[in-house]
Amino acid sequence: GQGMAYSTLLSAHVLNVKASGMSAYADDPTHFARWVLERGFAKPDQGPFYAPRSLYARYMKELLDDLVERERETGRLRLIAEESLSISPTPAGVEVVLANGTSVVGHLAVLATGHDEQP
Repeated sequence: GQGMAYSTLLSAHVLNVKASGMSAYADDPTHFARWVLERGFAKPDQGPFYAPRSLYARYMKELLDDLVERERETGRLRLIAEESLSISPTPAGVEVVLANGTSVVGHLAVLATGHDEQP
């Protein structure tokens, strides 16, 4: 999800890094800046562009949607909206037990807990 940082819809809430310093790809550091220019949100001659946070959320969603579409056929990516109860190491990687009674086995697990409003 967008989390607290990128869920704001106020255009005055901008990134604290110019668009040319943001990218979803470590090996393509200007990817976001090109994305912004291609869609007409900034002009090449306007100087540093500090994008609204909601625009970066849109960028990330578009990339994820494209990835999901490309990987749908291969089965390499599955998005599961379910509560996890536990993560345990296995000889081949990890097993995640879900609240609906099923489990998912994978090579690795990443915990991306986000930023809660309450500590």
